[in-house]
Amino acid sequence: MTLVDGLYTWTKENVELSAGSISFKVVVNHSWGEAYPGQNFVQSVSTKGIYNVTITFNPDTKDVACALNLVEEIPDTDVHTYTVAGIPAAIFGTEWDAANADNDMELVEGLYTFTKNNVALTAGNISFKVVQDHSWAVAYPADNVVEPIAENGNYNVKITFNAETKAVNIEATLIEASDDFYTVAGAPAALFGTEWAPGNAANNMTLADGVYTWAKEGVDLNANTLIEFKVVKNASWATCWPAGDNYKYTVAEAGTYNVTITFNPETEEITFNAQKTGGVDPVHYDGDVYVLGEVNNIGGWYYDLGFKMTRDEANNQYTTTIYTLGENDGYSYFSFTKQLAEDWDALAPYRFGAVSDGDYWVTDEVLGTEIPLTANGGQAFRVPAGKWNLTLNVDNMTLVIEQMEGVLGDVDNDGEASIADVSNLIDYLLAGGADLTDSDCDFDGEIAIGDVSALIDFLLTNKWSSR
Repeated sequence: MTLVDGLYTWTKENVELSAGSISFKVVVNHSWGEAYPGQNFVQSVSTKGIYNVTITFNPDTKDVACALNLVEEIPDTDVHTYTVAGIPAAIFGTEWDAANADNDMELVEGLYTFTKNNVALTAGNISFKVVQDHSWAVAYPADNVVEPIAENGNYNVKITFNAETKAVNIEATLIEASDDFYTVAGAPAALFGTEWAPGNAANNMTLADGVYTWAKEGVDLNANTLIEFKVVKNASWATCWPAGDNYKYTVAEAGTYNVTITFNPETEEITFNAQKTGGVDPVHYDGDVYVLGEVNNIGGWYYDLGFKMTRDEANNQYTTTIYTLGENDGYSYFSFTKQLAEDWDALAPYRFGAVSDGDYWVTDEVLGTEIPLTANGGQAFRVPAGKWNLTLNVDNMTLVIEQMEGVLGDVDNDGEASIADVSNLIDYLLAGGADLTDSDCDFDGEIAIGDVSALIDFLLTNKWSSR
């Protein structure tokens, strides 16, 4: 900015702006450490056109101002999509999601309209904006619309938007008050969004004729997917049903489903219905798959560490060889993921594992057979320490586990890792010629001096060092 008469000034001429708003801060010395105002300065733009823009900043008072001078109006003949984005999730599905097409408004008698009828809301505030073309670049009004909800109950919600005047209105009409509310919390994430989240308002049940109902349409589920859940009262696990074990249902066939869950608080009866509406198989997958867990000396569960499997494009199978080192009383755990992540919440939709009420114990009886898998979570496989070949078929969601001969660090193939293998490995590094099938002791993909160190550490501690 340029200093003029004690004010810093920035100007830009002949700028084309769409109706909506511009948002900015004045930054001191190119650092966000000091910037004004505390909240972004938001300047509304009422008309699409060509503007001269002037922004000023008073370094003494820290006041920021913006002046828009309309040079030429541009007729707005573009056709736009308008979407409501806000909270709570009970109305909007996903919170503050400008890209959620389910919340696109319909043009009704000159007004863009969004309605959600008979939705269960808890006392609090509805807060939202109307977003243009699924982008926060243009959103109305400049400040959020906030509509208070005085009491728990079922509401009809109607939001309207006038594309010419930019006026936004909301009507939230109480249909039936309720002291209590009920929420479905469970897994997998493909059905329930966030898994096991009793406070997820998107899963609040709706009251009708004394029965609470929750429904979700168009859910892609894989064959053998285990669905389990509870109905939770007032977002607290202190009171939930079934009182004992979770309600459980296993999907027989892959496809697209409409799911309905009902709960009668008088009889405590739960009903579950999954109606298959399409034969689309969501399992087919052409990307990467990683083995996740206590394998190949990782030594634990880390969301950002995994071993990439090799894909056979002809039959869409993924294969790899792993070592399990018996971190837990001689046993190790593993499952699979389609991508690594920065945290467990981000990883959840991409994990899949065993169809089981608990961890799946791999016994001699299931070795070499097809073990069914479940998508979007699943339990871990538990195997003894050893060397294993894994064949994963993501089209029919099955896993074949085969035990292989070989011991990590056994360079000379005598059945054990010993001091002789250190010598053999050093000889190879000096001259080559050894059988190195089990010699990548640090799992970095190559045979190098680091494998000698890892092998020596194991011989001294009887424990492979973790990654």
